[in-house]
Amino acid sequence: MKRYIEDTLAQYLTTHTVDKLRVCDIIAVTGVSRSGFYRLYPMGVNELCYSVVMGVLKLEQQEFKDWQAAMDFVITEIETKPRLFLNIYRLSLVIQENLFLKKAFLDFVCTYFNQDPFFKPIQPAHLAFFADALRWQISEWLAHDLSEPGVKIRARLGAFALLQPC
Repeated sequence: MKRYIEDTLAQYLTTHTVDKLRVCDIIAVTGVSRSGFYRLYPMGVNELCYSVVMGVLKLEQQEFKDWQAAMDFVITEIETKPRLFLNIYRLSLVIQENLFLKKAFLDFVCTYFNQDPFFKPIQPAHLAFFADALRWQISEWLAHDLSEPGVKIRARLGAFALLQPC
């Protein structure tokens, strides 16, 4: 049932522009009951949006040869599903200030960047800093409606570019 709700909402967010997402909207789109929704997502819409992002990216099912390949994958997914990610970004501004995007990027960095020999010796606190820098760069791209080409974002998202002062 969770997969159905997440897939249905992802499809809806891919085809419709949404400024606000309430539980009653999710119920209307998915047909799930209010009690069923909260049984599956006790943290509410925020938890569902996190699950949608992670479900669309399917990061836990991907294997990358290095962190740059992982970054390329994320950029390509955002480019191929712009309305979905713009909706998710706009909703994240309303729902707990990017909390689910922050968690998604921290999970992404800890999973994939921690495998790369360059990042392996980095302390978890520094990985969290890197995840925040990554989230900030992607959020800026989304805030400008993906107006820059993905190749520029890829260049900007190199590890050294993120860690250098602006």
